[in-house]
Amino acid sequence: MHAHFAQPFQAAVAAAMALSNTSSASSTCESHVLTPVHHTGTKSEWMESIEQQHLERSTLNRLIINYLITEGFKEAAEIFAQEAGISLNNVDLTLVDERLRIREAIENGRIQDAICLINNKAPELLDQNKELSFHLKVIQNDQYFH
Repeated sequence: MHAHFAQPFQAAVAAAMALSNTSSASSTCESHVLTPVHHTGTKSEWMESIEQQHLERSTLNRLIINYLITEGFKEAAEIFAQEAGISLNNVDLTLVDERLRIREAIENGRIQDAICLINNKAPELLDQNKELSFHLKVIQNDQYFH
């Protein structure tokens, strides 16, 4: 990944994830928390252990919904939820549009716009997430000097 693209992309992902953590969108997996598995073996051992894992269909469906919402595929999430019989009552899908606007602003180098959008939606976010705030300032300074 090109260095000038990597920073905005990482910041956009961090902003989307941080914003989703402040919203009800994170509740799509509320009862299905998966514990990360730490593996120190070879790639083939890792792939074999993954193949042996079993996920309940409802867990897999919720992971798919969560992915679609996080990545901004609102309509696909709605259709998938309907077909899978999953209620999206606890999910504010308008936040998907907000996250996309923030992400697009960052990816297009409009960092100040992204900061304003973040502050309008979740004023405490940049104060609480110092890493995100730092990444945005680095990108903003990088643009200033180039």
